[in-house]
Amino acid sequence: MYWALASDLWAISTNATHIGGKSLLSASPQFAFSNTSSASLLAQNLTLPMPLLPGLVQLASALGPFGAIDTHLLAPPRLLLDLLNDILSAVTMQLVSNELAQAEFLSIPSKPSVCEVPPFLLSDPAIMLLGGNLMCGDDLPPEPAIGLYSGFGAFSVCNANFFELMQLSTKEQIFAFAAFLATTAIEPEDYQGICDLDKCSGVACAAQFRDVVGWLEQYPIVTPRDLVSSVVQSILQLNLETTQYFYATNDTPHVQLYRVPLLTPSERLWGFYGWCFLYEWATGAREAVIFTGDAGTITSLSQRTPPLKISPDPGEVPVSFASFCQGCILYVTGLLIAVAGLVTIYSLSLRGRIEAFNLFELSRIVGHVWAGRLVLLLRSLTAIWILNTAPLLLTQVGAATVMTSTSLTWYKTILAASEVSWLVYALNDLFSVMTQQYTATYAPKSAFLTWFVATLWSFVSPVAARAQLHRDCSFVDMDAGIFCSSAMISIGSTRGSIALVAMALACILLTYALDRLRFPQLPPVQVHSLLLNAQSLYLFDWTDWAIEGEYFLDKASALMAGVLSIAYNDNLYIFDIKTWRYMTLPVPVVSHALDPSTRARLQSALPLGRI
Repeated sequence: MYWALASDLWAISTNATHIGGKSLLSASPQFAFSNTSSASLLAQNLTLPMPLLPGLVQLASALGPFGAIDTHLLAPPRLLLDLLNDILSAVTMQLVSNELAQAEFLSIPSKPSVCEVPPFLLSDPAIMLLGGNLMCGDDLPPEPAIGLYSGFGAFSVCNANFFELMQLSTKEQIFAFAAFLATTAIEPEDYQGICDLDKCSGVACAAQFRDVVGWLEQYPIVTPRDLVSSVVQSILQLNLETTQYFYATNDTPHVQLYRVPLLTPSERLWGFYGWCFLYEWATGAREAVIFTGDAGTITSLSQRTPPLKISPDPGEVPVSFASFCQGCILYVTGLLIAVAGLVTIYSLSLRGRIEAFNLFELSRIVGHVWAGRLVLLLRSLTAIWILNTAPLLLTQVGAATVMTSTSLTWYKTILAASEVSWLVYALNDLFSVMTQQYTATYAPKSAFLTWFVATLWSFVSPVAARAQLHRDCSFVDMDAGIFCSSAMISIGSTRGSIALVAMALACILLTYALDRLRFPQLPPVQVHSLLLNAQSLYLFDWTDWAIEGEYFLDKASALMAGVLSIAYNDNLYIFDIKTWRYMTLPVPVVSHALDPSTRARLQSALPLGRI
């Protein structure tokens, strides 16, 4: 092939070559290639056998001298990929929507060994094949044309006797016949004619091909004829060929290079195998290489390379963060249940002498005090992600599997939307140092409004899963490999997640602004205590818990705010989980002028001014 500059530099730097010590400047009297060719250097370093095999002489006459031949990898044309996608998509839709079509499809066997031979090579029994690898020449013993010799490829070596084999899956047969029938009419005798070109076919070959065409006729696959014609024209323009070295025994033994286009109009039945070659090229089982020399160009397909089968490593599936989020949700839920149970015990032991309205703030207060703002933010984010994630399920339809994307059920949508309120709770707590006395009026409204808007948004604009097959490779290190991405599956919406956060902020600002307009002179909260966080201070109801300027807090509400207390022997033992402080003070004594129920209620509470 091409003798690169690096090889030139190597050749002139060593005395082991014909041009050692010579110059690469053509104007120099010591010009290296004045009387030496690249081919002679390739022969000297044993890359080329000398004398050249007759097949390599034929290749050099077709392309040009060795050492000046460029090779380019040819990608399948976009039209061919579109045709393949259209046909296989239509077949897949039939298989997942019609179980009868699926059953008949599965009854069509694959063909694990197909020894295709072009009609010309079968037309004369005197033709003997000598090799199929362009870069090796006629390096194999003569064999009758009972099968093609394998061509060049990643695992192909010279002087190795391997035959070209196709392995036709059922889908490959359907694709080949769908494209073949779009360009030509098929006669009953053509099935046997196609089988005659396969020297490995059995007696059931023609019947099997009839079953394939029968399946196509019973379950029509829309094959765009214009697209097929465009594909044929593009392939003919590329001049994609099958090549073999051969000679005829009834003539002067003269090695020739046989070249026939895959879709040559003169070989009508060979077109079926041409479409099989194109299928394997488009699916990556073969490569097309352009050999360009000074005298001409040859474009040929490589031998078939079996696909690698690699099982995914479960350790590479990113589940750690999801498990962490799930753990946080379970932690908050368990914490709420535990604290709610303790609040119930306190309420029963106090015989109902508590502020019942404070219980409506249990999730909000307990979540911030006992779990923490960051944990609540994470819980709210998981709800936002759930609302903006389309469930993608692997569904079995008979023997086939298909990914189905369904929306969340209505009750799950409403439930997940309610979880967005945790974000509102965290923001309410964050802003409470500024909103102060207005926290109690606007905070519940902002949570309910956000719940309603999030639910409405989820019903109006549901998230749909998207999938795209597209091979995209980046060169990392050509000696080690390349990084490729073959597909993209999107089950979530970043835009929707950001929109929900923006909605929560908008609902908070809107409800706060409306309450400021409705109650411009709302009196401030007169309670002052270092035991309570800002949200507890502003959200608790103090109406019936003040006497002579002193404020009391019932023990159940104090528990919600992180203050554990118990009365024993006329003493109150108090432990604050927020600051990890423990304190003791006498049980409060209130005025005997109060009615007995009020007096009992206040005596069972915590005197905030005395702590």
